[in-house]
Amino acid sequence: GGGRCEVMSGSGGRRLAAGDRVWFAGAGGTVHFRDNLDASVPDNSGQVAFYGLAAYQLDPASFAILGRYGESLTQALAVDPASGELYVSSGDGIEIFDPHTHQFRHFSNYRVDDLAFASDGALWATSWPARGDVVTFDARGRAQVELRFDDAVDSLAFGRAGTALAGLLFLSGHPRPGIAAGASLVMVDLAT
Repeated sequence: GGGRCEVMSGSGGRRLAAGDRVWFAGAGGTVHFRDNLDASVPDNSGQVAFYGLAAYQLDPASFAILGRYGESLTQALAVDPASGELYVSSGDGIEIFDPHTHQFRHFSNYRVDDLAFASDGALWATSWPARGDVVTFDARGRAQVELRFDDAVDSLAFGRAGTALAGLLFLSGHPRPGIAAGASLVMVDLAT
């Protein structure tokens, strides 16, 4: 990681621009992520940004860096809607970050590409570096394969409760080199 981060103000309110990936944990379990972003900054509960290989505590008004936590963090982040803790992928698997104590604890040795919580509170992930499995985790961090694909699966997201997409899992993969059709998108009905 590395790169430049700057805060700008404009007609759309405060915006954050960065030369690399930045994550913000917002209110109500939402996660804000942009690549090479110029995106709206979350409300004042969005105090932790994951940028490069570490978590940074930011002042919600000035975005001054107040603290740096962790190392070897990678690209995935999910907020536990029950506890507010952040589940973060790392070179060692999955870590749990408590945004109040600023402490990490190890959750699982299983390496992942993406993480998301389902509406029932279950933590789901896509596997990495073998990228065809979709797994869930028990409370001890043990992975259970739920779905297996021949092609790579990189990202996952759940349909929002209370919408027509509730109970649906969406999976996508990066485009394969030399294939003009683009990336794959798979929808899985978990409700029926």
